[in-house]
Amino acid sequence: MIANSLISHWFMSLNREQLVTALDWTIEYGIYLLVLMQFQSKGEAFRSIGMYAPLVAWLIKLCLVRDSGHRVSLGEIVFLVFTGSLLISALLSIDHLAALRGFRKTVLKAAILFFLISQNFTTWEKLKRLGWLLACSGCIAVVAGFLNYFSGYTVGGGMAAFSTHRNGFASILGYLIPFIIACTVTARVRVTKIFFGGFFVFSLVAMLLTISRGGWISLSTSLGIWGIFLLRSRARLVLQGAAVVGVVVLMTISASPRAIIIRMANLQQDAYTLNKRVPERWIPALEAVKDRPLFGWGPAEVVAAQVFPTYYKKALARDPEGPYIGMHSFYLTILFYGGFVALTIYLVFVSIFLVGLFRNLIKTVFWSERSVMIAVLSSFVAVYLVHGIVEGLLWWTPLGVILGFGEACSKTRSERDYHMQPL
Repeated sequence: MIANSLISHWFMSLNREQLVTALDWTIEYGIYLLVLMQFQSKGEAFRSIGMYAPLVAWLIKLCLVRDSGHRVSLGEIVFLVFTGSLLISALLSIDHLAALRGFRKTVLKAAILFFLISQNFTTWEKLKRLGWLLACSGCIAVVAGFLNYFSGYTVGGGMAAFSTHRNGFASILGYLIPFIIACTVTARVRVTKIFFGGFFVFSLVAMLLTISRGGWISLSTSLGIWGIFLLRSRARLVLQGAAVVGVVVLMTISASPRAIIIRMANLQQDAYTLNKRVPERWIPALEAVKDRPLFGWGPAEVVAAQVFPTYYKKALARDPEGPYIGMHSFYLTILFYGGFVALTIYLVFVSIFLVGLFRNLIKTVFWSERSVMIAVLSSFVAVYLVHGIVEGLLWWTPLGVILGFGEACSKTRSERDYHMQPL
């Protein structure tokens, strides 16, 4: 009887371990699927599988493993509060059903991905694979952009892909290029280095051909961050990279001067510069926020489209020239969605997020791990901090991915892998 009991207990333990392993596998590779398909215009089914299958697996895992050893960080708590504040905004909206649908499609998805990645990608091997998949996603985006460009499909003369505006495509490139850089500078196999290095060059050309000045600033910010962290220990690599960037810029401008030069020349007159954004988008939006300063109007573009004409006329004493096309600022979008409560909590979270990521980056001595964190840092700062000031065509799903990625990097201890080359 005792022997049978011990054998039965052993089998039950074995089955539980196998189940937990299968759940971990489902979470990890489901996220990889979502990352690869996150921008594909016809990949909604795969994105749903990549998000909700890992979510179900994680919930089951939480029931099976009472003490996983993974504690909730301060950043995760603040992000949860941020998500809750936007849920309250949706419930208080003038059209709460539309706002709740908007919350589910945007904020909730970002929150799910944030916690899935921050709680489950707890080893550097997983984080490196995630960075590699993001680099591959960037390569796919570059190919899609060039296929559209050479087939004659452009938006306002600029390169675009995935059924989005050229500014949105520039945001995608700014989000993914840092991971292409990371794979280029850390590759040990010559073929791999050449592959990602070639796509880095093409990604620079693609960003220039979007003729998105916000995208250009975003890319410059990202390259600047990489240069700062590389200059001290790998100055030669920085000089080589600067030379490559300079040659690519000159050759691209020489090959297609008209669209790019006109775009650069019309800094003051262009309809999409700040002199148009401020009166036509930002002032009416701020006028609307005055009536709902604490919790905003709810996270729904449907609600924004309903109220924007009224506040446009109130602020400018005339009807808008065209339909509502967004706030043209990620910060203003959050302010409109959730008021000063949501924006304040978001800024507090960003401060905690950046401090935690930067601290771990400074402590890390292994180059392969450090490059992943530089990629996350440069991607978030370039796209969501810098480009986000003047652009609202940013996705909540990538926000959840990059924030979860960074939070996991901040929490994960460095591996003692002596095969890695330290800085």
